[in-house]
Amino acid sequence: MLWACKDPTAANSLDDGWYLHDLEAGGPKDVFKHMVPVALLQQMVACVDPFNFIDMPAASGFYNLSSGESPRCRMLDNGVFRLSRAAGCGPVADYLAVVWRCIRALGSSPGAL
Repeated sequence: MLWACKDPTAANSLDDGWYLHDLEAGGPKDVFKHMVPVALLQQMVACVDPFNFIDMPAASGFYNLSSGESPRCRMLDNGVFRLSRAAGCGPVADYLAVVWRCIRALGSSPGAL
C-alpha cells in the first residue's frame, strides 16, 4: 500500500518527476497521457491512409477512481474533473465519455468520487 502522495494543488504538480498510476489515475498527467493519443487517433482515422497503432504502456487497464489511493490524493480534482468543467466537443468530449462509461462499469458514478 502506498502511504504518501504529493499535494495535487502544488504549483509544480505536473513537473514533480514521478508517476504512480495508482495515485495519478484521473489526474492531470493521466488526462494528458490519454488525451494526446485520442486527438492523434481521431485525426489519423479521418485520413484515407491505413495505419497501425500499438498501445505499449497499457498497464493494468482500468483503475477504479473511487478506491485505493486515488480518492485520498484527489488528483482527479485537477485532472478529469477540471477537464469536464471545460469540455465542449471533439477529443475532450469523446475522452470524457469513455471515462464516465468506465466509472459506471466499475460500479461507481462521477458524483460519488
